[in-house]
Amino acid sequence: MTRHLLNEALTRLSVLLRLEDADADTTLLTALLEQAESRVCCYLGRALLPDYALQTVIELATLRYYRTDTAGGKRSESYSEGELSQSESYLTPQDFAESEAALLRTLSSFRQVRTRGGVRS
Repeated sequence: MTRHLLNEALTRLSVLLRLEDADADTTLLTALLEQAESRVCCYLGRALLPDYALQTVIELATLRYYRTDTAGGKRSESYSEGELSQSESYLTPQDFAESEAALLRTLSSFRQVRTRGGVRS
């Protein structure tokens, strides 16, 4: 990913995550974007990230951010006043895996497959 695309992705990711101080999390966000880019490129069978896949990289990085301990990955949260009740449910590793697979499937028509005769898009 070029420096320009990385900066654009960092900005968009910070907005999606509603981070107030994006500069403090730049190292983590950059690492998540690079991991997501690698995963998307591997899935597509390409060495470089195509422009059309940038949004998927950002969404995948968002998903991976919520997988970290700091983000929590809450599925739902409820609270009631009468006799004080609080409930939280968290996403499971299987939920994260299914979400990642669903994101990657949006790019399935762009995959390059290798055959004995060469590469087909």
